[in-house]
Amino acid sequence: MRNTVTVGYKSIDQSKKYRLIREERNQLQGIKNDNRFELDIELKHLEKDIFSISILNYKQANVSGFFQWTNELYKLRKYVIIQMGSDGKLDSILNLPEIQNEWEAIRGSILRNHLQDKHAKGIASEVTMLLEDKERFENSLRHTAPYNIFFSGIHNSNYNYDEINFGSRVIPNFIGVKSLPIITEEKLIASASSQKGQLELKVNGELDKDLFDQNLMTDFVKTLKNRPRVVSQLKLKYTEKFKFDSDHWPIQYLNMSLAMVPMFLYREEKVILKEI
Repeated sequence: MRNTVTVGYKSIDQSKKYRLIREERNQLQGIKNDNRFELDIELKHLEKDIFSISILNYKQANVSGFFQWTNELYKLRKYVIIQMGSDGKLDSILNLPEIQNEWEAIRGSILRNHLQDKHAKGIASEVTMLLEDKERFENSLRHTAPYNIFFSGIHNSNYNYDEINFGSRVIPNFIGVKSLPIITEEKLIASASSQKGQLELKVNGELDKDLFDQNLMTDFVKTLKNRPRVVSQLKLKYTEKFKFDSDHWPIQYLNMSLAMVPMFLYREEKVILKEI
């Protein structure tokens, strides 16, 4: 099958509801941190390339330590209006003033929840600075679920069945190096659902060694281990599977990633999205 398919949100004035589950396991020199997030969300097409994403329900298993801040700050993402760029990725947040107002409304109560935390005011100031920097705030969402699922760069792209397209992803907030750049191979898969107009797409990724700063990671490992000679090579496994309906709206999604430096650092993440 060599017919070309242009993936794009076809229908207008449509919305879908989804359940998203994200599980993460982190370990740094024997110190473990695990968490599980469950969200009910709604994706709604507003006009042209403008969409809204609403968080209808939010649950978080681990609310200890810094994860308590994550549990409280999700409210800033309860309603986000997004413009999708021509590259199919998140281009702009259109309702930032409303999000800034929401932060001002909840800031005081959150700080009262952290009266014993000597870092609380500093963290709150960081949130304020993030929201005052539009480009930085947009980038903080661009590579995280669910925004990187709905605006992954697949939409507005052309695919031929069983032929490889090349793309890119980023794993953000990675300890020691800030983020992991990924090169992807993306392939449209022929299946029984293809006859109904549905699409299935598989993505395999590997570390982009040209963009990844291995020297920075090596220095980080040496510093924490306090040894001049250490194993510091980062290894990465990365896969995604998308299923789209006949209007090219996502109906199922799976992402699994594993990044590790042997005997030092381990980060595993699994994200599942399904229409409800």
